[in-house]
Amino acid sequence: MISPEQKEQARRLYFQSKLTRPQIAAIIGVTPRTLFDWIREGDWKSARNAAANAPALITEHYYKQLNAINQTILERRDRPYPTKDEAEIMRKLTLTIKQIKLRHNIAETTEIFTLFSNYLRKTKPDLMQPMLNCMSNYLSTLRPDPAKLINNQYNEEQEARADWEQYIYELEIQDDLDQIHDSVIKYADQMALQKEVLL
Repeated sequence: MISPEQKEQARRLYFQSKLTRPQIAAIIGVTPRTLFDWIREGDWKSARNAAANAPALITEHYYKQLNAINQTILERRDRPYPTKDEAEIMRKLTLTIKQIKLRHNIAETTEIFTLFSNYLRKTKPDLMQPMLNCMSNYLSTLRPDPAKLINNQYNEEQEARADWEQYIYELEIQDDLDQIHDSVIKYADQMALQKEVLL
């Protein structure tokens, strides 16, 4: 008799490991045909492909946006540096890419641990529990507790705000310099016109 727990375990292994279908069927204790039926009925293959490709595709999309902004800035002759709005967008995109990569790295680490624990269960079952404890402790360092996460986010926001305020200050100085430069050019043009009139 096949239990719902077996199907759920098969689904987890199918999504979280690189094991072949016959290997998963053998671990779960079902026939390859049963596993094939589960995969087909639940459309696991499409879901697994989408889940695997989503972080990379999203990150690539954000990188393209960053490149587009940088290209626009580089092509500007009069102001080859980001505006306040452009700098804010670039900051948000960079933070988002960082978060996506962190989540993706955690998923990859979990997958490796799953594969290793399956190997350990077959070869050295007496080491299974201590190793699972070590893996769990390591994964908890990648996923900090909510209070610590909130505190870290607050500190990062404070640092980002300080950097942002410094950047705004520098942009304002640059704006002032641009205005002074424009005024000097206008004055020089006026003086040149007066000189031509006098001659």
